[in-house]
Amino acid sequence: MKQVTDSAKIELVLAATDAQGFKAVEKRVGVFCPFEAIGMVHQEIRHSTFLAYCLDPKNPHGFGDRLLREFLRLVVAVAPDESPNALDLSRLQFDRAEILREWRRIDLLIRIPTLHGKANELIIAVEQKIHAVEGKGQLERYRTLLNESFPGADIRLIFLPKDETMPQGDEVEYWGLLSLKTVVDKLAPVVRGELCDVSGAELFAQYVAMLRRHIMPDTELERTIRQLWRDHGAALELLMEYRPDLEREVIEALEADSDKLTVSLPDRKGTLAFSKDDSAGRFLRFCVDTWDDKPHMRAGDGTWAKSKRLLMIELQVQNQTALTKLVLGPGDTAARQALFDVLSAAGSGIKVGGRKNFLSAKWKIFASKQLLSKTSFSNHNQDGKAPSEIAEKIAMEFARYWERHLPKVQKALEDAWGVVGQQTSSHPPDSRL
Repeated sequence: MKQVTDSAKIELVLAATDAQGFKAVEKRVGVFCPFEAIGMVHQEIRHSTFLAYCLDPKNPHGFGDRLLREFLRLVVAVAPDESPNALDLSRLQFDRAEILREWRRIDLLIRIPTLHGKANELIIAVEQKIHAVEGKGQLERYRTLLNESFPGADIRLIFLPKDETMPQGDEVEYWGLLSLKTVVDKLAPVVRGELCDVSGAELFAQYVAMLRRHIMPDTELERTIRQLWRDHGAALELLMEYRPDLEREVIEALEADSDKLTVSLPDRKGTLAFSKDDSAGRFLRFCVDTWDDKPHMRAGDGTWAKSKRLLMIELQVQNQTALTKLVLGPGDTAARQALFDVLSAAGSGIKVGGRKNFLSAKWKIFASKQLLSKTSFSNHNQDGKAPSEIAEKIAMEFARYWERHLPKVQKALEDAWGVVGQQTSSHPPDSRL
């Protein structure tokens, strides 16, 4: 039987009679969402802000106090202690409700005055957790703070994770568990139904859809995807293997335009240029052409650089960062020590990585510099910058950095080469150099 090629596997997937499964997935995830556009999917504080906005009757969303009332019914249902009954809730002055964000670092604080009764107001404190877990003693501190700050109030504490994660330790006795899924399942039908025509309905629906895509389990979508993997696992694995890799694409763009990474030393003492044969994976390596015929410089063992160069400059793009460094690789012990001594000398002006007076057995780092931070890399990615644009930014920083620091390295190396020159003028050549 003829073996099915990789391309044929993909063509079979695209032509599959059950391609409706792929269309169903695309329909659920391939939509414009303003919340995804502003990068709030995994930002806990933004979720609390949006919930607070929708619950506040004073805001112009059109919900009035309807969502706040529904939320309070959920609070009553899950509160661990005796809670206000329906009659108590009916006496709350919703038109005077306050929805506070980050009051004394509490995610959400709801204050509603009462018309009469033992308590002068109802206080509901909500601590929301999307991905993070509560800090040690966090809930206990909040509970103590609330009791001290509102001595005459009826205080209700709500722990609001994305799932059924319980509060830690003894605080489970004081904090009612209310999952984000429960809140959404309660409020969404209200908005779709009686509030469907108000101004905030469409935005609320988009928020709920975003939660179901990214935060909360979507059982229907999960079933569809599992079936697709059962039917087309081999092809999907192949697609995963060759999925877009921004870091790899940036590396390829840097290689393709390596002339921008060239740095010339003053007085025509050499040029720093890309060495493709010595590069590997996400590490681009560079050498100065005039170094190769100097003492010590080709004393490597060949395991790190095929050229057996002992000292090279690296440009690394990995873990959403870009950094460069001067690396002393593995090789002849005496040669490594000679180079280390001049590069780490007090007057060289070259930064030494790790322990300054210690030469490790294989690699020693000098003059390291971050060219693009993880935050900047992520921002460029979110802004839709092409790999070539990111590469251009990295190349500019690389060239700028080594134009300042390569002359220092050159000066230190000349000192080492000078010592060897003095030795060979009075002694036979050392075959090891």
